Formats: sequence, C-alpha cells, structure tokens
Amino acid sequence: LDVAAAHAQDLRRKLPALAVEQHQGLTGLHAQHLHMARRACRQGQGLARKQGQRAVQAGHAGRGLRRGQRQSRSNRSNQTKHPRRCQISMKKILLLLALSLFVSNSYGQAKTANIQFYKVKTGHRSAFNEALKNHTAKFRKAGEPSAWTISNVTGGSHHNEVMATYNFGLSWAERDVLNGPTANSEAANDFYVKVSPHLEGVSAGDIISYRAEYSNSAMKESTDKFRFNVLTIKYAPSQEFWDVIKRLPKVWDKLGFKIATYTTSGANRLIFSRRLPTGWKELDEASKLKETFDELYGKGAYEKDMAIMRSFVVENDIMYMTVQSDLSSK
Repeated sequence: LDVAAAHAQDLRRKLPALAVEQHQGLTGLHAQHLHMARRACRQGQGLARKQGQRAVQAGHAGRGLRRGQRQSRSNRSNQTKHPRRCQISMKKILLLLALSLFVSNSYGQAKTANIQFYKVKTGHRSAFNEALKNHTAKFRKAGEPSAWTISNVTGGSHHNEVMATYNFGLSWAERDVLNGPTANSEAANDFYVKVSPHLEGVSAGDIISYRAEYSNSAMKESTDKFRFNVLTIKYAPSQEFWDVIKRLPKVWDKLGFKIATYTTSGANRLIFSRRLPTGWKELDEASKLKETFDELYGKGAYEKDMAIMRSFVVENDIMYMTVQSDLSSK
C-alpha cells in the first residue's frame, strides 16, 4: 500500500489498542433475525433455570445449590417484573448474530493461504537452510496444497525472520478435506527432529483471505520481491473507511502498481502486498500518490480520505520480502 509507504509517518502512529472486530459490524439484520432473537431470549431464560437444576443434580452443594436457587427465582422475577433485562439479552444476541453473518459472508467464497514466521537461532542459518531444503524436497512438492514459498524478511516486526506461505489459494470448502504435512506424522516428525532445533521461535500462524474488491492484482500473481504493509485496525471501522480502501485500486492502476489485499484470521488487520516485478528499484520512484488521488477523486480527496484512514489505523508494520527459491517447493 503506497498510501502507507509514502506517508508512513502518518499511518505508523501507534494508537491505544482496542477490542477487535471484523469490519461489517451490524449489517444484514432482518425481521426474521429479530424473531429469532426474541425466541432465543425466552430460551435463554429457560436455560438459566435448567442450569440451576443441573447444579443441584451434579452435587454442587452449598454455594452451587444456593446459586441455582437464586438463578431460578431471579429468572422467574425477570419474566414478570424486569422485561428490560430480556431486551438487554436480545441486544447481545443481535450482536452475536450480526457477527456470525459477517463470518459467513466474508469467508464463504474466499481464497486463502497460511502464513507462518520462523525465527532462526543466531549462528544456525546455514544448518537451518540445509535442513529446511531437505524437508521441502521430501514432503512439500510443488502442485500440492502443502507446497510452500519461503521468503526472507527485512524490516518490521519480523526482521531477519523467514516467512512460509502455504495452502495457497484454497477455499474454506477445500480446507475441509485438507490433509497436509501436519496430518502426516512422518513429515511432522522430520520437521521437529531436523528443522526445529535451529529455531528460536515460531509466530503468527494466520490464515489470510484474499479480498478481490480491494485489490488490483490477482492472488496467483507473484514476484520474487514484494512488500507487505500490515495495518492493524481499530474496533469496527465505519463504512467510510472501507469506501476509502475500495477507491485505492483505481489509483494503483493509474500509477502502475500491482497490489493484492488480504484480511487475517487473527487480529483485525489488512495486508497490502505490493508486487515488485523489476525489483526494489521501483521504490526509488518519487511518489505521485497524492496528485493521482486528487486527479481521480477531486481536489482535497487525498487529505480527506487519509484522515479517515488514520482515524482507524492502530499500527502500520512494513516488511520487505525476498523469495528464497532454493528453500521453496519445486
């Protein structure tokens, strides 16, 4: 994301960490969902009474027994004297329902991949490379889901580490039948015995999902050098934030940039992966992002949209990746 790279001093500001939620928020509620929520509220009251009974049946004497009795009496009272408490429960149910709708809508047809970062012990890099090369040749053949690409990382929170990308392009349905090296005891044992002794740590382990609506480069496109901008985003960004993100591919097209956008399975993050077909020298070019943005969307549009982005970005982590072909699947 050259919005982030050219103006990193703006987007790198670390803001107070907030709870994380996926971006669609509370959209998609309909009348049938309200009906479900009311029914769930009534069921919830019944469940609370049953919990009190189970506390007695399970032998939870003393405090457990009294808590069950109090819950039962409290719920009977709530039904007649405190209808607002049921409304509060309904609000919680509506929130959970909305989040579940987001999950199904966001991930249902996604193309995904796994990313994993390995931190190699000091003085072990040569031994690590040899062990990983042998492991890859034996257990991670090209053309299989377990095939992976190994990249060296420079800069950012994973500086001098190694990133592995695998299960590339799989849908969630294809993951249902996935049987990779982790299910292969021989492969897992080989990695544990021969590769892991050279590792100081393993981190991330995210599943990333390709977002075509925020990209101008296909997921399958690749280059030997690329840059990651990882934006950590605040809780529940508004629609105007996503409207800004959706305008970026048109700007990238005019500038000649190729960028694929991903969301992550862990913290609420966006990854912008800029492919660099002619190498790092592409980054020497002076940025014309602001001028191009204003040309396409009107004078002052860049400053306005960057202000919206800054209001939701907690951190911008920039990493430079170089594919290590001798360690990757062939």
